[in-house]
Amino acid sequence: MKIRKLVCAMAALLTASAGFQTASAEKVEERAFPSYTYGLWGEASDCPAPYTLDGRVTGVDLGLPDFRQINDLFAAANGRVYVAVSGPEEEDNRIIVLDEQLSLLETAEGYTAADGAFVRFGEPLGIFVDADSDIYICDGKTKEVLHLDGQFREKLIIPAPTAEASAIINEEFTERYRPSKLAVDPTGRIHVVAININEGIVEFEPDGTFTGFLAAGKVKYSTIELLWRRLSTAAQRERMKDFVPVEYNNIELDEDGYLFATLAAMDENAVRGDIQSGSSSDQGMVVRRLNYLGSDIMDRNGYGPVVGDLDVLDSDLSGYTGISQITDVSCGENGTFTLLDNNRSHIFTYSQDGYLLYAFAGPDVTAGGLRMPVAVTQQEEYLYVADTGTRSVCVYRQTAFARSVQQALSAEYTGDLQEAEAAWEAVLEQSAEYALAYVGLGKIAYQSGEYETAMRLFEESQNSTWYSKAFKQYRAQQMQRYFVPAVVLLAATAVLAAVPLTWRYIRRRRRREQRERRESL
Repeated sequence: MKIRKLVCAMAALLTASAGFQTASAEKVEERAFPSYTYGLWGEASDCPAPYTLDGRVTGVDLGLPDFRQINDLFAAANGRVYVAVSGPEEEDNRIIVLDEQLSLLETAEGYTAADGAFVRFGEPLGIFVDADSDIYICDGKTKEVLHLDGQFREKLIIPAPTAEASAIINEEFTERYRPSKLAVDPTGRIHVVAININEGIVEFEPDGTFTGFLAAGKVKYSTIELLWRRLSTAAQRERMKDFVPVEYNNIELDEDGYLFATLAAMDENAVRGDIQSGSSSDQGMVVRRLNYLGSDIMDRNGYGPVVGDLDVLDSDLSGYTGISQITDVSCGENGTFTLLDNNRSHIFTYSQDGYLLYAFAGPDVTAGGLRMPVAVTQQEEYLYVADTGTRSVCVYRQTAFARSVQQALSAEYTGDLQEAEAAWEAVLEQSAEYALAYVGLGKIAYQSGEYETAMRLFEESQNSTWYSKAFKQYRAQQMQRYFVPAVVLLAATAVLAAVPLTWRYIRRRRRREQRERRESL
């Protein structure tokens, strides 16, 4: 197999999306927002837009009261998009059900209890829908996890864990417990992230039995934060609850059943230190992939730590300040995952081994950006984002560039090298300087035994790790190829060099024998 290195002018593809033909979703004029990735030294480089904004819908667009606060959204396997919203009035707290094109299907302000009574939602903060279309809701006001069927009828109500239920729980825990986000694995186990809880992810059995905590961690407060909390009144501390730097702030299941959990950035200096060193530390980690034991198994082999934006060390004239504040994670196909930045309004998509595939969006709403994004979910070619700053739900459609990248990753995953090569070359046709395409082609050459070609491609992409692997195999290959001929040549040389010496030795010996015979006579 011969790997071609395509040379063409880099151009950003802004594929014109077909748009939604619905009255509820406002069609947004397509404009370019920044899209980029990172290289070896953390420098940003432009890439074609991976998504374009296809629509934006508000509560008013749907004929409903305005969305006071959008807390969460979930794209279910049944094609529906569930939106959890809340507010000060009773009717503000509800679940909005939309179709893929953001048309209104249903609104639920509560659920039907087991006794047939209608119960209003207190404060729906998180939502999850399983493969059977059962609905799970975190109610922050009642401190309950609601398990409902697809028609919003009660199946199970899980109250806050109490000291009576477990020896590791005390009254103080129950008082501060406030479930906010959740995920339900294929076995039915319920994993809950709770506000004000730093003991870890709260775990429940399918029947609602509290079983303990997963991946416990510690909360760290700065000196200023501790002093401010001491000087604050009780009312001020109550208003600060949502902003307490807890260990986890969101959770998601990937296609293999593992948990992705995002962490509040409790130590900005640690994140900056990781960016500067190019490594990942426990203190600066903002997202983890957890196995069933709570151990982090995420691969972080990219050009920098998985923390969102890397260009935060120097003053930024664009107006961005501080590190990325990751508020949500959404898992996609081929092991990819997407992080949502509430501070810089950027969206980051990573490969399963920790490479940033692309980042896009930003705070410019007129160019298809976001003002204060809080939740992200995806379904096939669509990416949905809840933007509480504009009180809207936004939907982005994948472009040809992103589809080519995903096709290449999928082919790599299934081992179809020929398809992967074609897909990566299609990526290079759209962006000649896209480093990960060279990495992908380099891996294909490596797997095909073309180590010298792989070395050139890894050098082009500045991937020292894979270059070293290819060089090691290339050296072994050369040794194997030339070892036998070299030995034969050395042996022949030794033989040829030994012939004159042997002949001289024989002649001298004959002369000596002849001399000895003459002397004996």
